Amino acid sequence: MKIKGFNLLLAALCLSGIISCGVASCSDDPETPTWKGIKSPDNTKVTGTVSGDFDIDNPQPGSMATVTLSAFPGSQSSFQDLQSQIGGTPVGAAVLPLVGMEVYYQRGSRIGLECIRSSCTESTFTDRLQQRLLDMYKSTDANYFRPYQVAAFLKGATPENGYNPTRPYTFELTYKSKEEAQLLGGTVYTFRLKYSGSESSKDVLIQVVRPNGQPYFIASSWSSCYVYVKQIAYGQTFNGLD
Repeated sequence: MKIKGFNLLLAALCLSGIISCGVASCSDDPETPTWKGIKSPDNTKVTGTVSGDFDIDNPQPGSMATVTLSAFPGSQSSFQDLQSQIGGTPVGAAVLPLVGMEVYYQRGSRIGLECIRSSCTESTFTDRLQQRLLDMYKSTDANYFRPYQVAAFLKGATPENGYNPTRPYTFELTYKSKEEAQLLGGTVYTFRLKYSGSESSKDVLIQVVRPNGQPYFIASSWSSCYVYVKQIAYGQTFNGLD
């Protein structure tokens, strides 16, 4: 009982930030995994494809688009290659922060945070986001742990089937509107991204912009993507994403 009590105290101290090495610093080294799911970096190329009837030259509200991935990147280099394939389009850029979140879960926070940072505006790369990722992917409390957070945004994944999506991995988006944003230095495109992680909503809002002089679009509003999705149904198992 004394040992158990000590472990509970230690966990509480870690979560409160009094002891940080158990979560924050140790998690930055994917070569020394301290939690289930972390794999060493893998530079295997990932293929991303954008399709649908969204036309950036004549965008029509309600037009549909999809982003299909052969797999999720296994390293920062692999993520950057994927960004070069799909980040030049607002549709592709809209899902890249979520892709970065999956890299965070699979390959560690050091790599994952760099991927996320490169796919969103600095104003959205917040302390709140980073704390949520710690809670979502490192917590030992089932009320917070969400290894299937990103899977909930993929076609075919539902709480009832353990958030196991169909292959190839497909994000489904609907174009909503655009507006000029001088503060962000470009045109902001708004999309609704379909997902199955909520009782009350079937999609989340994501906005992207390509700042003047930048090669890629990046997300300028995407906080709904890291709101906790509904837990999987009782008796179901999430098999993970490749």
